Amino acid sequence: MALHLLLFLAIFSWTLADVSAQFEANVYKYTGCIDDCSNSECPSGHRVYDNYWVQFGATDSYGQSYSMCGWAWQERCRCHGCSAGYFDSLTDCAACPIGSYTSSVASTSCSTCPSGQRTNAASAATGCVVCPAGKYALLDQCNDCTAGTYSSAESSTCSACSTGKYSQGGAASCTACTAGRYALDTRTPCADCSAGKYAEAEAALCTPCANGKYSGAAASSCDDCAAGTYAAGAASECTSCSAGTYSNTASTLCTPCSAGRYSSAAAATCSECPAGTYSLGATEACSNCPAGAYSTSSAAACFPCGSGTWSEPGSGSCTACAQGKYRLAQPDGCSDCPGGTYTSDVGRSSCSLCGVGRYAGTAATTCTDCTAGKYSTGAAETCSDCPGGKYSSSEAASSCSTCGRGEYSTGGASSCAACDDGKWSVGDSSSCYELADNFENCPVHPVSDHLVDNECNYLYQNDWKTVAEEGASPFGNTCGSLAMCQHESSATEDDYYIACAECADGLIPLGVNSGSESVRGACSSQGHYPVACVSPTSLATCPQEEDGLTARDHDCKYFYNGDWVEKDGGEQTPFTTCASYSVCDATYGSNGGMKNEFHIFCAACPDNYKSFMEDSGSDQPGTCGNLAAISSCYSANEFATCPSYATGGCTYLGPGTFGGSRSPEMTAPSSGVCKEYEIISKSTDSITGLISYDVACTECKDGLEAGDYFTHSTGRTLLGSCYDAPDAGSDQSSYKSCTADDAHGKTVKCNYLSSSGEDGAEQWSGVGYGENAPQNLYAGCTSFTLCSYATTETNTTMNFMCSACKPDHVSTYNTEAGVEGACSSSGTFPTKCVYTGVTTESPTAAPTPARTPSPTIAPTPTPTPPVNHVENTLIWMSNFVSAHFELFLGLLALVIILLGMGAYKCYHNDKYRDRYDSDGERGDSMWSFDARDVDRVMERQASQRTGATGGGASYRNGMSQELPLMNSGSRSVNSNHHRELQEEWVERMDPNGVKYFENTRTRRATWTDRREGGDGGLGVPEGPGSMSIRNAGSGSGSSRRGSAGVNQSRRGSAMNVSLSGVREDVASSTASSSNRFEWNDNPMRDEEGG
Repeated sequence: MALHLLLFLAIFSWTLADVSAQFEANVYKYTGCIDDCSNSECPSGHRVYDNYWVQFGATDSYGQSYSMCGWAWQERCRCHGCSAGYFDSLTDCAACPIGSYTSSVASTSCSTCPSGQRTNAASAATGCVVCPAGKYALLDQCNDCTAGTYSSAESSTCSACSTGKYSQGGAASCTACTAGRYALDTRTPCADCSAGKYAEAEAALCTPCANGKYSGAAASSCDDCAAGTYAAGAASECTSCSAGTYSNTASTLCTPCSAGRYSSAAAATCSECPAGTYSLGATEACSNCPAGAYSTSSAAACFPCGSGTWSEPGSGSCTACAQGKYRLAQPDGCSDCPGGTYTSDVGRSSCSLCGVGRYAGTAATTCTDCTAGKYSTGAAETCSDCPGGKYSSSEAASSCSTCGRGEYSTGGASSCAACDDGKWSVGDSSSCYELADNFENCPVHPVSDHLVDNECNYLYQNDWKTVAEEGASPFGNTCGSLAMCQHESSATEDDYYIACAECADGLIPLGVNSGSESVRGACSSQGHYPVACVSPTSLATCPQEEDGLTARDHDCKYFYNGDWVEKDGGEQTPFTTCASYSVCDATYGSNGGMKNEFHIFCAACPDNYKSFMEDSGSDQPGTCGNLAAISSCYSANEFATCPSYATGGCTYLGPGTFGGSRSPEMTAPSSGVCKEYEIISKSTDSITGLISYDVACTECKDGLEAGDYFTHSTGRTLLGSCYDAPDAGSDQSSYKSCTADDAHGKTVKCNYLSSSGEDGAEQWSGVGYGENAPQNLYAGCTSFTLCSYATTETNTTMNFMCSACKPDHVSTYNTEAGVEGACSSSGTFPTKCVYTGVTTESPTAAPTPARTPSPTIAPTPTPTPPVNHVENTLIWMSNFVSAHFELFLGLLALVIILLGMGAYKCYHNDKYRDRYDSDGERGDSMWSFDARDVDRVMERQASQRTGATGGGASYRNGMSQELPLMNSGSRSVNSNHHRELQEEWVERMDPNGVKYFENTRTRRATWTDRREGGDGGLGVPEGPGSMSIRNAGSGSGSSRRGSAGVNQSRRGSAMNVSLSGVREDVASSTASSSNRFEWNDNPMRDEEGG
């Protein structure tokens, strides 16, 4: 039913769409519905719409509802009225014919358009359209008016244009010709009148211009010719009058100018000749009067100038000569006054002379004063410059003044300039000369023609010593730099005052200037300039009196051993070991006999000597007060024995036996280990005067290290012991712990090179004082090598490497990166020792960094395949895995799944496993059996005894003889067999220091003592009807299937076995194979890992 409904709706929709198309294509308009689908039933002007029936109550595709035609669901026929532009022709809706229209719906006829209108369509017109201006209506068209005619809007015909007007096609009006234009034909546009003619508006022809007038093209009228021009009739332009003539407005001819007048071309009038010119008439221009003549306006001739005046060409009058000029009767005009003369008035016939100190150039109107630096003697055209060495400071000078000493001037100077620093002049000089700057000898004066001499005054021994020209300096060669303090000059002499700026290299001042007389000019500072210079070593002897320098005595005071010791000139210093001296004060007596006094102290001790400093005291002169100066010099080992001058004894600072008090001449307590000593303090007993010293060791003897540093009351850090440091490269077993005989007050740190983890990466592991080496080296390494040793005042750092692993351990050796100090070879030092339980021989040769060979495995009863075969096999397997890695991963996953399934099956097949137990941290496994099964065990032991093998080679054949079983109660094991098994067990120690027992034949290991008389015995705990069997399978390196390494571990430590560079992690434990026994008729079997 629903399908039918959908089909119906689809057809209905398509039908509506088709009707809509017809509706759009036809000219009907819906009006209503009828019961009978025939045109006769439709009202007038309506037609049936394609006999289409519609179900009332519905809506068509145009949104028309038909419910008004009847009740719901009744069917009726639709009538549509003829659309606008159509009328009812009784048979159909027909289009209105051309020229007619209808604008309403359901029309029965069409109407014609009014005059001047057309229909809006060729047929089926719905209205009329008004024709615009310039067109006329004809049926359904609006046609353009032709040229020469026009029409207004809604016209049915066009009108002709009048004369003087024109139109083109489609014109709404005619265009009138404007003034200056004309039109003979109304169909063509207006044309311009030609030049010389004119026309008014709406003219049909142009009119020629009258005489004296002219016009251009398209002129509406003719214009009068301007003054200065003329013209005949019908002229297009006026002609200009020629030069020398003129005309009025609208003239036909030009008139010539009279005498004294002139005109240019096209002149309206003639002009008067201006003053200074003249004319004879009918000329274009007036002529200028010549120089020296003049004229008034409208003149026919010129007049000459009188004396004292002059005129330029074309002058209207004569002019008096200007200031600075004059004229007598010369024909060439006024002349300039010559240099040195002037005229201040006009019209002069002569010039006046300038006075002294003044000057004038040519054509001067006045004389000018000479400027400063110049002078003149009168009637001068220019002033002269003052020559060098002279000057004029005022204007209008008639002469120049002379410069004084120390001054100079160049030409034209208004004043004299002072000579620059370091220069001088003798007066009346145009330049300065350099003052002397080398005073080793008093220099000769550089200006020889002025009769001036030099005189030098030297500040020596705090007094000024006068030396004549070419005389030697009293300093000799002891002063490194002589400085000029002051220069004075007189008419006959240049005086120099000179001081020593610094002593020569290697010399020191023997006093500096003091007192007001010692300062002069630039040398203005007291206590600055050396007054004598000596060698610092020469002061080991107090200076002697010197002839020619001073007649005074010399006294010296030396600061020695905490006091000032006085010496006379020529006496030796109290020091015996001072290398050089310095002077802190020098007092020179004045002329007359007072002595000179010098305060001297030791400036430096000799090499390999030490200095002891003391305060010089506060009551000393100059800079000597409160001076921290060297009091004595002593050798570095001088206090290895307390010296005799230490009258109060020596106190050696340091803890314990390193320090202590000693009397003079007694050996220091640390003399056997100390290389150098230093005085820390000194004291003098105020009553006895005995001198005591506190002394400290500052450097240990060669090969010893300093330690036990402590802080003295002075704040200094001092060493308290000297001890032997371990030698780098030494090898000791004690190095397995970070210990030393004594830390000597320092923080001790030990670094061990070890490797750990799957990748075996090397690293330095640090431990503190008293701590052990890393675990993977501590138990398995027999000795360590000290690679390097470093120490400071507070820290000691030692770096160790293992020298060799125990025989039952395998080694991993250091690489190229793992070298340090004395341990400079790679592949030599083990970085890991792993316990194997098998005693190995030492490697025959040092392994290379790229490959670490395994120790040789001790021979066993069962032959081991050659190592090179295993190595080749493993290399092949490694290459295969690398080339087929994805395949290898897949196979490995499959093997793991199968092994898991097998392990699960093995575990659940063991019917006796429900009473499995562990005896704790030692890792032994115990199975409990019923007492009735003992006989079967013993029988299997006896039957399989002959097939036993060692080293775990065959668990099925050898296990029964390895089980030292004993029945508690009535059952027992053969005593001979018991004793035989006891002799095969030996005691060993595991990497953690725990004792265990190993069977030397089978390599089985257990923590139970199975030796005869051992703590564990061979018995098992007694119990009613049961027995205990302990089984420790072999953990040796021999292989069940010939492989190089087997992982057989339930619980145990990891063991690395290296073979030709191939390393495998093998689990090694005291129970490396756990044997499970099933008590049934089948032979006893061993299931690994089950």
